[in-house]
Amino acid sequence: MTLQPLQLKSILFLVVAVAIGPVVASWAFLRESSPSPSTAVLWAIVVVAAITGVVLGGSLLRRSLTIGKDEITLKTTFYARTVKLVNVTGVEKIRPGSAEDVIGMRVNGLGLPGFRSGWFKARSGGRVFADLTAGDYLLISAGSQPKLAVGVRDAAATLAFLQQHLASGQGCATPPTSTARTD
Repeated sequence: MTLQPLQLKSILFLVVAVAIGPVVASWAFLRESSPSPSTAVLWAIVVVAAITGVVLGGSLLRRSLTIGKDEITLKTTFYARTVKLVNVTGVEKIRPGSAEDVIGMRVNGLGLPGFRSGWFKARSGGRVFADLTAGDYLLISAGSQPKLAVGVRDAAATLAFLQQHLASGQGCATPPTSTARTD
């Protein structure tokens, strides 16, 4: 199962917010200060912005969904969550903004325009771990609580596979794709 790719607006926001924004703001502030701005200070700001951009960009490349014989592992930006397949009690396809949408406020994670990653309050109570870009997502519940919300490219195939597992009541013998990374 391949996760949905990042949208262009998410990437552009990251570039502007992390790389360009601090540099331009610092340059404008230093230009107005008297005495003349220190080039070393400006370069320090550029270096810190570049390191932050590399760390955030690298974390976006580690996004993956792995469905193994007995567990589902979702890795996104700075976090990962594993749910045992024997604990999964439900899988459903959710349209964002619908009455079934459980994603609430971000508790801990990354939120960019068109991209949400990390821990979110579930409207039904508790917390849900999510990696969402645009469009429908799969909500995987364990017990009575939602545990994972993941946007995959082929939601129908992933949903059918996981529902087949739930119906069989045993571990997954051969998942369609053992490991998939985003492009």
